[in-house]
Amino acid sequence: MEKLKPYRVTKAGPVYRVNDIKKINRKLFESLEWPKDAPWLTIDFPPTAMTKGRIPKFGLPAAYNPIVNCYSVGKRIKLPAAAEAKSVSVRPAASIAENLRVYRAACGHYLKAWGKKLGPAFRRNAESYVDKYLPDNKALIVFKNGVPCGLYSYLPYKSDSKNICNHVTWHNLFPGLSLAEKSAAKYQAAVWLKKTSKRPISVSLDTFEKEYFDFFAGLGLRMFRLLVERR
Repeated sequence: MEKLKPYRVTKAGPVYRVNDIKKINRKLFESLEWPKDAPWLTIDFPPTAMTKGRIPKFGLPAAYNPIVNCYSVGKRIKLPAAAEAKSVSVRPAASIAENLRVYRAACGHYLKAWGKKLGPAFRRNAESYVDKYLPDNKALIVFKNGVPCGLYSYLPYKSDSKNICNHVTWHNLFPGLSLAEKSAAKYQAAVWLKKTSKRPISVSLDTFEKEYFDFFAGLGLRMFRLLVERR
């Protein structure tokens, strides 16, 4: 088999391309050139449907952190089945200060739940995000009995093709919600995304985020890129 060569090289690292997501495995990964000073290795593949309950298994060694990039087809976002819970409500963040407070809480919960599995990029960007990106975010706060219990947000992002999409930066609920409350929150978040995003949406997902793979699969997003970082 001919050795795969990058089709472009960026400041972040080499970018490869395969014609089927199923071809991405440990053998292929270990055959690719990845300079030690390049923080990322990227593999693009044709847009592939996401399926609830199925997260791609790339078979990478534990020393690496795989992240999957996904996007919506045009502005079409599917809605999950309608769900309600009397205890759950949502509204847009009233100010940057409120968005920041809920973001810090969300970040704390996320680190507590997944800290051992996260790659260095998350920790590196968690604080710079506040100054660089948070002011441009549109944010939806989820409340349980009037207390913040989740955050969904997005911001404009220029893709490789120079098109502008809305990149989902947070999509997390705090611990302690019942299944019914989670369903209600996710339904209302999906309605908000569909109503307010006038562009296609994109999101980056760690492969341990089963709950949110299912959420974005339900919205009709497709996978198109694997990003890999060294832990």
